[in-house]
Amino acid sequence: MPVLAESWQTSDDAMEWTFTLRDGVTFHDGTPLNSAAVIANYERWRKVSPKGSPFNVLNIEQSYPGLVEVRAIDERRFSFVFNASRPTLPYSIMNYSSPIYAPSSFDKDGNFNSKAIGTGPFRIVERNPEVKVVLEANPNYWGQRAKSQRISIATIPDADTRLSALRAGEVVGLIGTGSLPADRAAELLQDPRFRASSAISTSVHHVVANGRSSVFSDARLRKAVSLAIDRSKIAELYSGYVVPTQNILNVTSPFYRHYEIQHDPIEAERIASEALDNKRTPVRLLVGTFGTSRYPYRAQAEYIQFALRPLGLDVEVQVLDTSTFFAALSKGQYELALSIQMTANADPYSLFKGYMSSEGSSNAALSLGYANAEVDALLERAEAAHDIAARRDIYEALQAIAVDTFPTIPLFTEKNLVAFDARITGYSARIHDTTLPSLHLAD
Repeated sequence: MPVLAESWQTSDDAMEWTFTLRDGVTFHDGTPLNSAAVIANYERWRKVSPKGSPFNVLNIEQSYPGLVEVRAIDERRFSFVFNASRPTLPYSIMNYSSPIYAPSSFDKDGNFNSKAIGTGPFRIVERNPEVKVVLEANPNYWGQRAKSQRISIATIPDADTRLSALRAGEVVGLIGTGSLPADRAAELLQDPRFRASSAISTSVHHVVANGRSSVFSDARLRKAVSLAIDRSKIAELYSGYVVPTQNILNVTSPFYRHYEIQHDPIEAERIASEALDNKRTPVRLLVGTFGTSRYPYRAQAEYIQFALRPLGLDVEVQVLDTSTFFAALSKGQYELALSIQMTANADPYSLFKGYMSSEGSSNAALSLGYANAEVDALLERAEAAHDIAARRDIYEALQAIAVDTFPTIPLFTEKNLVAFDARITGYSARIHDTTLPSLHLAD
């Protein structure tokens, strides 16, 4: 839907897209939003890509594959020019792939020189990394003004400390995916002083398997694991604030196709017996501390340990700090691991390519060892597809293959769950974030 871009149109071959900017928008530093500012952002993006962060990777090649140039037409109009058809561009640039900052925010290397300067309803007035960020309402915002003049967002990594702060009135609400652990929600909501809000998110939780150097290179065993796990049991650990799934693609994508979840422990034992030749096999299930701080991952891992024992898999659960966890996955020093995948936009091409392409980035980073000639051919066809209908057919075919061959083993879609003081109005969870601009604390 239109935000900073008032409208857009494409050429017949979908190789050139022209956008018209909303008139009269200014950045927080008072400078105008115009085509030159947009182009400066994409020049910066090229300079720093790929750039990692704790939240989302900045990579212009993934968000804008085949982008040749961004050129100005006039003050408010500019065009993206590609070397191939990009019929799904509006889907692929939503959410995290088209933030526009004031060019004054960037140093010569393309990094932020102090605080990010945007155009939104809040501006950053104080930023102390790992401690807090202070937001102030933007008096010149082009849309509906924020109802709270000033909001301080504290960083509290530990779940128990966050909940204690809320109960003690030190904070009036929790914000961010996983800020309220789902298994703690029921206990908190017994107190009439608090409320909660939830919305389906774009995060899917998986069991990933080392397909490069372990028994899980056999797709039959990955299927057996999926059949053995009762996803409804895992949902109970989250007090129902998750949606069980077997699809690698998130339900919020317009290209999502529903598949009935298969749970058949008897068939799982039969398949595993064939794949393991009736031999008991030790495996390590890795859990990162990034998960244990936000989710009931320890209990989830223990359930999986129990569910896989009848398959002849003797699971040892190991909890590793976040950096050690991801290093072990990239080096293939594991058999199974709990992982999360967030869909950064509504076009699933990068998700499918990352996990299912023989040379996919996530395939390599997680040591999945997944290779499927049919998938590689479908991804090539998607690159050449000129219209949405053709892409949809390909995306549905890729989902069907993933459900059958398990590049990963999806478990559930997370809900974005937030808690807050009952005196707050206008605050609720959305797919990616919250209705922060409409938040108001009663006197």
